[in-house]
Amino acid sequence: MAAEIDVLSGGRLRLGVGVGETDLEMQALGHGFTDRGKRIEEQVLLMRELWTKSLVTLKGNYHTVDDMGIAPMPRQRPIPIWFGGEADVVIRRMARLGDGWMLNRAYPEEAKPMLEKLHGYLGQEGRNPDEFGVDIRINLSKHPRATWPQLVGQWRALGITYIGVNNMGSGFKSLAERLEAIDLFKQETGL
Repeated sequence: MAAEIDVLSGGRLRLGVGVGETDLEMQALGHGFTDRGKRIEEQVLLMRELWTKSLVTLKGNYHTVDDMGIAPMPRQRPIPIWFGGEADVVIRRMARLGDGWMLNRAYPEEAKPMLEKLHGYLGQEGRNPDEFGVDIRINLSKHPRATWPQLVGQWRALGITYIGVNNMGSGFKSLAERLEAIDLFKQETGL
């Protein structure tokens, strides 16, 4: 599916992945909770193989693929994989395997120590932090309009590469109001 979306989007897909945070999610999938990190590592490696090679054979701890390929192949080879999560083990994993981080923090001061930790782990992996993307969401219900330019400036100073707007819970009654708020945010912040 990701390869097809990448083709249909003209090579613009960033695939967000995460391990889940509740045992119930893993039970519903028929998997254990404690090995989910190791499982996603193997899955990331398998997806990258499938996205870059016409035929793949893999005998892993969790997946076995014998002479398998996908069609269509994605335009990006491989598709960038962005991790979610904030636990130390996840930050280490994304520094080793990821292309970016979908950081779910509301305030730059909360995120700064985690970003510093990420940059340290990227350095340990021999990777350049400037080539690793970070995506955040600004929730309009938590941040009054007057704070938007300063908030965006603080995020930019931390090296954030993508800023999205979340306007859920902001009291908007229609799609038009939501779109107007996003446009206003864009105008006020220069994004």
